[in-house]
Amino acid sequence: MRPDPPFYVGRTRPTSVGWTRIGVTLLCGAVLAVLMAQRSSTPVVLLVVVLFLALSLWTWMGQATRFIVDEHGITVSLGGFLPRRPWPVENFRTVQLREMPSSTVGVTLGGYGWRRGKAITSRPEELTPVGRRKIFTVAGTQQPYRMLVTRPGTLVEIIGRDAPHYILSPEDPQATAEAVDQAIRARR
Repeated sequence: MRPDPPFYVGRTRPTSVGWTRIGVTLLCGAVLAVLMAQRSSTPVVLLVVVLFLALSLWTWMGQATRFIVDEHGITVSLGGFLPRRPWPVENFRTVQLREMPSSTVGVTLGGYGWRRGKAITSRPEELTPVGRRKIFTVAGTQQPYRMLVTRPGTLVEIIGRDAPHYILSPEDPQATAEAVDQAIRARR
């Protein structure tokens, strides 16, 4: 008997790197607004302030997310309220836990937040199986990934049947990986 979906609701939160990006964006906007206030009219300054506030909000939304694991896959809601297109469970081959030290996150994944891009593929020593699954590595040095990474440490890596693959850094990686495993098994 299959359990009722959703199998799991999780979240990601900004870490010090994410808050630094948000703070730097706000600080740059404030400095630019002060400099422009000395030379420009009020509407232009207000436009700059609004643009930098929107950019800061978008940066926060890409790191403070809520996601649902269900029979359709993983649906990420940016900021916890703006749902994006699901990562389809039909494309999931397997799920595993991947250790990512802070010294290699930028080089391996290309940055933090909600994004698409190429990432360096995992090596067997970085991987831990979930449940009775075996670890799975893909050929090639880099592969296309859809990413939601806000911190280093234990990440959930989902290997796709075809590219892209998926990687995320939830608050509870073990529970998320088990829910993805359950969604993959329920689909079959």
